[in-house]
Amino acid sequence: MNNQIYKIGETLGMSFLQILYALIVNKKYSEMTSEAKIAYSFILRRLQLSNMKGWINDENEVCIIYTREQMAAELNVSYKKAVSVFNELSEHSLILEKRRGRGLANF
Repeated sequence: MNNQIYKIGETLGMSFLQILYALIVNKKYSEMTSEAKIAYSFILRRLQLSNMKGWINDENEVCIIYTREQMAAELNVSYKKAVSVFNELSEHSLILEKRRGRGLANF
């Protein structure tokens, strides 16, 4: 992958991120930061993986565990920014967190 020119087969192992179209065009989300929109894409990807692995609760809801530390590392932002992103997603009703207890990551 030199100079942004790709040869046959070089793109096969690439992983791409999809952003929910509504996050871009819906005025409801116009105030959201780009980091929050990208973070939501990370969450949706994990949601698909959790669904494939059968991580379903008693109410047939797909559950993921995604800590603020993990998000900060993947977004390459500070822990404080990751907390802000989670709060932003929660304020826009894009995520619902269920506490599991002291010392355990939220679902």
